[in-house]
Order: sequence, then structure tokens, then C-alpha cells
Amino acid sequence: LRLFHVLLDYGMRLLHAGKDFFEVKDLIRVSRVELQNIRIHNLKSIYEASVPELRALPVDESMKEGWKVTTRCFSIDLNIGLRELTVSAESKLKVFFKTKFHPFEMIIKPLVLHVRLRVCFPFLSVSQSLALDKGSASNLPHFATFSIDLEDVEIKHWKGVRIKGKGTFNKVAGFLVNSGVFTDFIRGEIGRKVRKYMPLKFAELKDKIHCKLKKMADKTIDLYAVKIFPK
Repeated sequence: LRLFHVLLDYGMRLLHAGKDFFEVKDLIRVSRVELQNIRIHNLKSIYEASVPELRALPVDESMKEGWKVTTRCFSIDLNIGLRELTVSAESKLKVFFKTKFHPFEMIIKPLVLHVRLRVCFPFLSVSQSLALDKGSASNLPHFATFSIDLEDVEIKHWKGVRIKGKGTFNKVAGFLVNSGVFTDFIRGEIGRKVRKYMPLKFAELKDKIHCKLKKMADKTIDLYAVKIFPK
């Protein structure tokens, strides 16, 4: 669990990249509504709503690219709390006539997000053929890095959202949303977007950590391998 806390802190630092908000650069479509320039503020308010539950999964053994891989996986159930978030963006309704984007602001009331992750750590053994290659130790395959997969996500303790903005569509949408008509719909859409974007962020995190580990391994080998494998 200590490792998870370290990865969570490191991931949040990468997520914010020195900014006080997280920016979604891609255009997002929800039914006939298009959203752009999305910024989510106050993600630093994340906290653990309960103690994480950790379960060890069966060990898997396989051969990959000449390596014997023993993979140990764990299932982690998290209840992540988020205090009030503010989402600023521009929206427009896509219809048969031309429309333009108008700014709006969405306030997401405090919520608890239940997340189930599958975290795996591969342990590699060099096969006989690779053992003869002195350079094999400096060329660890990409799958040698840990992996994180999102297995389940669900919003709990949902308190709804509030919307205010400019333009006819945003004003009408704000009235309907603030009255609670679309609360369940928005809840479902948030869950779907989390399922879509979290794996992408996990992949970015894995790539960054793999690069850092490879640099550390290469540096260590440059310093000490010459004593083991003289040129």
C-alpha cells in the first residue's frame, strides 16, 4: 500500500504538471453536445475515503521473447473522495444550423469514487539463450515494468452538479440540470469518461516510469557491468 501511495502522489504530480488544473485537450461529445477547452480545478483535494482493500491474485508464469516471466498481481479496491470540483469549458449544441461555443462552469459537488485496480509486477529470469548475451541485462523489455488496469469504477455518495453559463443552450441546460432532471445521466457520463481516460493516463504513467527505470539501469550497468563483463 505504501507503494500505491507513492505512485498516486507521483501520478498526481504528472497529471497537474505544475498547474492548478487538469486540462482535457480533446474535443468531447456527449450525445449532440460538444465540449472543448475543458479544465478541471481542485483535483488536489483528492483523499482516501476509506482504507484500501488489497487482495493477492494467483501467480502467473509464462515465456515472453525468450524471458521466463513470473507475474504477481494484486486487486486493490479504493474509495477515493473528491471535494467540490469546478469544471470550466465551452459547449455548443450540434444541430442542423450553425451554432457557436459559449463558456460555462460546472460545480461538481463532493463525491466518492469507488475504483478497482489490477496491479501486476513481472519478475524476469534470463533464459539460457539470453544468458549468453552480455548486453541482455541492459535491454530489458517494455513488459518488465509494472502494469495498472482499471477493472471497475462507480460513483458513490453522489450529490449532483450545478451549471451556470452564457448562451441560450447553457442557460436552458443549467436550469434542467440544477433542477435534478439529468443528475443520473450526468453521473453515468462521468463514470464512462473516467473508464475511458484513466487507462490512457495509466499508460502514460507506465511509459514515463519505464523510461526512468531504464535510464537508472543503463547508468548502473555503465558504472558496474564492466567489472562483470570486461570489454
